[in-house]
Amino acid sequence: MDLQFGLGLKLALGGFDKLKTQQERLEKLGKIAKLSTDKMDKLTKSINKLNRLDIKVGLAREKLQAFKNDLGKNIAKMGALAVPVKLAGDYESALADFNNAAKLDSSGLKEMNEYFLKLSNQVNISSTKLANLGQNIAKMGVPKDDLKDYLNTASKLQMALGFSTDETSQMLSTLNTHFL
Repeated sequence: MDLQFGLGLKLALGGFDKLKTQQERLEKLGKIAKLSTDKMDKLTKSINKLNRLDIKVGLAREKLQAFKNDLGKNIAKMGALAVPVKLAGDYESALADFNNAAKLDSSGLKEMNEYFLKLSNQVNISSTKLANLGQNIAKMGVPKDDLKDYLNTASKLQMALGFSTDETSQMLSTLNTHFL
């Protein structure tokens, strides 16, 4: 019986050793599982952070696009305002050049300014071109009192013949040289 008891004891002790080895393995697997769980938690947190950043990037893109659209609209508005300002500046410059040639006083210049604007609507020639034509007429020596009549006739002649302001001025200068 001692032998059986010894064998039983040996088997029992061997079983305990195997149980201990299995327990150690289970503890290692538990640690690995805990590490994996911790890593999964960190990975999940990182993914959540990236998702939040992606949402923020998306919002930033939307805001940037809206800013670009607004900027484009504002630039277009500024361009639309720049054209009338340029045209007004061109007219003021042509009016000053006309006055240098015609040598009118302030009331005479104001009267001619109003006449250029009125005639512009009647003959469909810009007031700037009419002021340039008036300058060329004044340079030809047309008396101040006759400027309006001469300009009226010249502008209608320009429209009828389809001439540019320069061509009309050249034609009037030629006619002035030959007939006056």
